[in-house]
Amino acid sequence: MACGGSSYPSTCSDGSGYAIAKSLGHTIKPPLPVLVPIVLDKEYLKELQGLKLRNIENSVISDGKTLFKEFGEMEFTSFGADGPIILTLSRFIAEEISDKNLILSLNLKPALSKEQLNQRLLRKIDKFGQYHLNIMLKELILVKMIRPFISYCGVNATKKCSQINKIDREKILNGFFDFRFNIIKTKDFKEAIVTRGGVIIDEIKQKTMKSKLVKNLYFAEKL
Repeated sequence: MACGGSSYPSTCSDGSGYAIAKSLGHTIKPPLPVLVPIVLDKEYLKELQGLKLRNIENSVISDGKTLFKEFGEMEFTSFGADGPIILTLSRFIAEEISDKNLILSLNLKPALSKEQLNQRLLRKIDKFGQYHLNIMLKELILVKMIRPFISYCGVNATKKCSQINKIDREKILNGFFDFRFNIIKTKDFKEAIVTRGGVIIDEIKQKTMKSKLVKNLYFAEKL
């Protein structure tokens, strides 16, 4: 059997092989789309669409517990997020999303501790004292992210830097280290690079890919 998975159905890899394998007695773990973009809640996406972020850390969180982390690059899209670390995290999200409420948390400054960033922020506040907050933030984050970032933090955008108090500063710090989006779902098989699941490997001889259940049946292994 060399039927492929369920990803890229336009190439006739439509998952029909699973039905054949099941009819022959093999157990099938439900296939899931992985290495695929993810869909996020719509808040801020219109403004962030097309923005590429580098050297950030993304975490998947459920019920206050961090499930998975990845460091690298991502890009905001009209529907959510894409890019290397998103594709990697999608393989975990696809398995967890059915029974958990998942959050994507962005750490925009993973190379810094909270105290290091706080000291940098204090220096910037002192430097830009008579300027509005959005002017100062140009030295810390990409311009396209400033308005949604300020909105997310819940700080008054019209405040001058000299008016930023300790509470405001704490909100800004939390925004840098924990900018959150609700994860709605992964995209479907049409956009997935890989299918996760399928024929249970315990029912196949690993060295030869020969079925343990059906005489003279072999499965093609994707390398």
